[in-house]
Amino acid sequence: KLLWNTDVSADGALKEICDIRYGSASGAMFRYWKTLEKAMMDMPGCMMKNPEEFAVLFTPAVQTSLAGILAEAEKLSPANPAVKADRTLLRRQAA
Repeated sequence: KLLWNTDVSADGALKEICDIRYGSASGAMFRYWKTLEKAMMDMPGCMMKNPEEFAVLFTPAVQTSLAGILAEAEKLSPANPAVKADRTLLRRQAA
């Protein structure tokens, strides 16, 4: 949508995606992705997806924040497979 409609903001598109993907956990998951975005923006250099870079991105503070947001999302939508998938992904990347 962002490619053909310049009136759509990135945050607006993310909110729409979160509404569709996460349902009642949308607000929490929007904060999850914004927290991850901020961590990437605060990271020195650029992310090349090398395993050693994940420790720089997923600092203990970022991991704690993301885990708390995911716990909130899981309470809001306990059966949502997308929330469960993101929890699994965070565990793999932060390990």
